[in-house]
Amino acid sequence: MLVEILPLRQVPRALDQLTYRVPKELLDTISVGQIVKVPFRKSFISGLVLSLHSTDTIHLQNIKDVDSIICALPLLNQEYVLKLQEVAKMYSTSAGDLVKKCLPPLQVRKLKSLKSFHLPQYKTQKGKKKIQYHYYSTQQEHANFLKKASKGKTLIIIPETFYKNTLLSIFQNQKNIPIIFDSSDTTKQLYENWFALHSNESNIIIGLRNAVFLPLYLFDTIIVDYEHEQNHKHWDQKPRFHVKDVLDILSPTLKANIHYASFCPSVSSYHSLYNDIFSFEKKLSKTTLLFSKQKSFPCIIDMKDEKRGKNFSFFSEYVQNLIFETEENLFFYLNRKGFARSVGCSHCDNIESCAKCHLPLTYFKDEKVLRCNYCQYTESFSSTCKKCKSSLVELQGVGIEMVESELKRALPDIKKNIIRIDSNTSEIPSFSDSRNIVVGTARALGVIDFKKFDKIIILDLDRQMLIPEYMATENMWSTLCFFEFFSQSMSKIIIQTHNTQHFLLKSLQEKDRFYRTELLLRKETLYPPYIALSRYFYGGRSPELAYQEAKRVYDTLKRTLTETRKSVTIIGPIEMQPRYFRNQYWYCIIAKMTKEAWENDLPWLNAHFPPSWKVDPNPISLLSP
Repeated sequence: MLVEILPLRQVPRALDQLTYRVPKELLDTISVGQIVKVPFRKSFISGLVLSLHSTDTIHLQNIKDVDSIICALPLLNQEYVLKLQEVAKMYSTSAGDLVKKCLPPLQVRKLKSLKSFHLPQYKTQKGKKKIQYHYYSTQQEHANFLKKASKGKTLIIIPETFYKNTLLSIFQNQKNIPIIFDSSDTTKQLYENWFALHSNESNIIIGLRNAVFLPLYLFDTIIVDYEHEQNHKHWDQKPRFHVKDVLDILSPTLKANIHYASFCPSVSSYHSLYNDIFSFEKKLSKTTLLFSKQKSFPCIIDMKDEKRGKNFSFFSEYVQNLIFETEENLFFYLNRKGFARSVGCSHCDNIESCAKCHLPLTYFKDEKVLRCNYCQYTESFSSTCKKCKSSLVELQGVGIEMVESELKRALPDIKKNIIRIDSNTSEIPSFSDSRNIVVGTARALGVIDFKKFDKIIILDLDRQMLIPEYMATENMWSTLCFFEFFSQSMSKIIIQTHNTQHFLLKSLQEKDRFYRTELLLRKETLYPPYIALSRYFYGGRSPELAYQEAKRVYDTLKRTLTETRKSVTIIGPIEMQPRYFRNQYWYCIIAKMTKEAWENDLPWLNAHFPPSWKVDPNPISLLSP
């Protein structure tokens, strides 16, 4: 007898399903759904039994035997395993790796001793349910929605760990304390939580994006909270899945009601609301808006006027008055590490750049070094130009260290209460009872209580919107909405800008205007949600080798598409930014597909890229490796 095994680990695509022989001693006990131990290369691995079939002994040459049964009780519905295999094809990853995420930790001793386990039925649904959308503008509305929507066994998926405490406070008076699924938990805790999940109690489960690979057929309700957040996307390693995409594939076969919720709808969600793809309390139209007109909105300061008034500081006159003339708590937002963004020569216009990435080096005054924020290349700072030996070297652009330094110089009496928070900050310092001033990057957003700050000053909005990514403006919009929501009108938001006519700023009082303008731009340039995107990128030891491989794959695929798949358009090869990252040089190919055919086109495309390429469907960045 032969058995088909799904290796429960990341393996090459060609080895995603392996055939083994069943030894005589296991013929009466082996069955579909069991977890078994099998030889793989020079070691042993765990695998899931997919199917059994008899065959003639002539065909059994060079086939290895199953070693032993680890868990005799099926822990996962086989129909659901088949759906996960479909998901694996979408992300060009091994199905066994996804199935492993659905199982408890593979502790051999505990699984072998398992005597009983009730495997719930997998009741497939006919047709696809509409996703229900919920918009909340206050924290009380958020709490009310979660309590009302959490019916039966509920899974709430959040994008960041810091949202966990918010949800726990909402459900603190529940009869059953919510179960937290966190990959940082101990193996023992993960094992206990997995079996608690299968109890008959109507538990609330809170988890990060990997929770989308729990056995979803167990749940009556699935909520994707803060749905606009980019960290619902697993962007930094394989498989590069998005929670909403996985649910979109699995939802037709699930009994659960699926809810998306946010205080700041993503652009794609707004498009779905407008086109009646999502279920919502009202139908949006040209005259029916999602948002009510804002009674209060940020103060916008034109920095061009400041310069015309001979104020060349990076603080406007109004902000300087807040610093010097008031005792208010202030938060300065600048998403830029270091003291200065670059160092240049005013004599020969040379910019000190990374030899590998070709990007400007950031000056860190505390360490007196120039460093690349991507590959971490570091060199000592010199006040003399390396190219022309001129002493006319100047610092260009404002970094978070410069803002901190200027504030401490101007306010020596409260120097200890001026705090910098960036990605290098390991421990968040406690705030004093007197005046506090915080200078922070995006790292600060989840770690401080914005209701304690009188003013939130955004120093560098323009540069963030100039990033050459189609989602750059949306990302800045969600940051503004974050400040507005979590300050709960307790803080006044101040924006310094050189472009007061930008449509994002014009939309602050009429929020629907932002979404409709952004959607119009994406429609004209063919970006999501009007098409589906996938990017494929390759890293080589030299820029020449990386480009040659990217060009070879592009040319081959272009010919194939012309002959067989005219619904897919590819662009490339494109040098990524930074071009040198993790000791390799990177090039990418971008594929555009119709929304109607992407579930068929994507697996086909994935199969035409060599295994050495990285696959990233629905990317949150086109150019960053």
